[in-house]
Amino acid sequence: MFKRSAAFYDAIYAGKDYAAESAQILEWVRVHKTTSGNRLLDVACGTGKHAEYLCKTFEVTGLDLDAGLIEVARNRLPQINFVHGDMCTTELPQKFDVITCLFSAIGYLDHTQLQQAAANFYRHLQPGGVVLIEPWLQPHMIRPGNVGIDQAEFEGTKLVRMSRLQIEGNVSICQFRYLIGTAEEIRQESEDHRLTLFSRAEYQKALEDAGFQVHWDDKGLTGRGMLIATKK
Repeated sequence: MFKRSAAFYDAIYAGKDYAAESAQILEWVRVHKTTSGNRLLDVACGTGKHAEYLCKTFEVTGLDLDAGLIEVARNRLPQINFVHGDMCTTELPQKFDVITCLFSAIGYLDHTQLQQAAANFYRHLQPGGVVLIEPWLQPHMIRPGNVGIDQAEFEGTKLVRMSRLQIEGNVSICQFRYLIGTAEEIRQESEDHRLTLFSRAEYQKALEDAGFQVHWDDKGLTGRGMLIATKK
């Protein structure tokens, strides 16, 4: 997914307030978790920016399908166990008190995979634990054709990213085009990311079918809402 951009992923999202988001996660956990343990699984952990803050409170394990992002995370945070694997089928030897799946990573799944991921989260969660899932945009939030631009500088490199959103059925396609300039060259890279436009009801049904009780926070971390699922 991020094969072309893993090396400069953190530069692109340098303005994201991971500290404030992690503080809000702690508050949701305080309200909804009833276990006494402190193991947290950060699913689709990326480069570990949330884990960097969450590890101050929890014993964190990170999981991500993208090998490039996992490599960055391991280099940044060698004290944390980062696992290369997918959220639908990866089996870990321990259960967790908290599972997070943030930055709308759940949208990269299709309907069957959403059910598989929900069941896998349930298997890996302790009774009394909580799962926090930040959804991708719901269908009514989408503006097809929307174009965005981001700029970043890092390690002597200047970067411009343009993005465009288009729709195919119930799938949104985020087209990313990168212009990367160094003293030696200017090069172009491209990525297309496909994310399913699940409705809130579809998320909720997948989680309830897996055995969870589901709560919804309208605001969430970034205005997309937050699914809060608990296991009795």
